[in-house]
Amino acid sequence: MKRLAIFVHFDKHGRVDPYVQFYLRQLQDVTEDILFVTTSDLDEENLRIAENLSNRMISRENVGYDFMSYKIGLLSCDLSLYDEVLVCNDSVYGPLYPIAELMDRMSYESCDYWGITESFQFSHHLQSYFIVFKKKALDSAAFRSFWSDVKVIESKADLILEYEIGLSTQFQNAGLVQGVAVRIEDERKEARKKMFSFLLRGEYKKARNIYKRCRDGGHFACNTSLLFWDVLIRHHRIPFLKVAVLSHNAFGNKEVDSFCEIIHTLGQYPCDTIVQHQKRMKGL
Repeated sequence: MKRLAIFVHFDKHGRVDPYVQFYLRQLQDVTEDILFVTTSDLDEENLRIAENLSNRMISRENVGYDFMSYKIGLLSCDLSLYDEVLVCNDSVYGPLYPIAELMDRMSYESCDYWGITESFQFSHHLQSYFIVFKKKALDSAAFRSFWSDVKVIESKADLILEYEIGLSTQFQNAGLVQGVAVRIEDERKEARKKMFSFLLRGEYKKARNIYKRCRDGGHFACNTSLLFWDVLIRHHRIPFLKVAVLSHNAFGNKEVDSFCEIIHTLGQYPCDTIVQHQKRMKGL
C-alpha cells in the first residue's frame, strides 16, 4: 500500500506549532510521502521544521480555504503512483490513538473514498478535515472533474455548500461508494443524551443550544465532530479532536483541563501542546 498525504496548514503567527509537528510525525508512520501546503509566511526556523517533517512543501497565497490548497497539492503530484491519497489539515489535535489503527480498519471497508465523520449541516456530507481517496476514486472522471472545478471561494458557508457537500454529492452521483468511520445514526441518541443531561443539571441554555444547532427544518443537522467530541474519542476510538471544540465552544463544553483529563487516559498525546496552542491563539 503506497499512500500520499496532502497536509494543509495555516497559522496566523506563521508557526508550525508543536501540535502540527506531532500530527506530521504520526502521518509518517502510515504514508510514503507527505506534501505540506501552507498559506502562512514561515520564517527560516519554521520552514526548516516543515521541510524536515515532509517530503515536499508548497507555499501559496492565503485565499480559497483548504479546498484550494488540496487542489494545488493534488495537481502538483503524480497520483498514479499511489494506492491511496489522504487530504487532511491542521484543524484537529491528534492523533490521540495510533493512526494506523484507523487506516487499517478502513482499508477493509467496501468504499472508494471515506472520511472520519459526516455532517448533516445544510445537507449530508463528509467533513473535509480528513478524507482518503482509494484507487477507484483517484482514477475516476468524477475525481478529475471535481478538483478541476474548484475555485477560490471567500465565504466559509458557500465553501461547505459548494465543495464539502458537492464532493459527496458528485462522487455518489458518479457511482463511487462513500465510507465513513462513524455513522451519523450512532450519534442521534448521543445528542438526546447530552441534551437531557444538561436539562437534568438545570443547564437549560446548553440544552436549548443543542436542540437549536441539531435541527434544520425538522431534520437532524448536527456537526458531529463538535458536539460528540467525547463520544467519538472514548467510544469510537476516533483519533482527533477539532480545534474549534475549544476555540469556539459552541456547545458549552468543559474547559481545557477537562479535555486533558480525557486525553491523558489515552496515554499517547502530549496535552500540553493543546493548552499552549489555545493560549497562543487567545493571546494569553
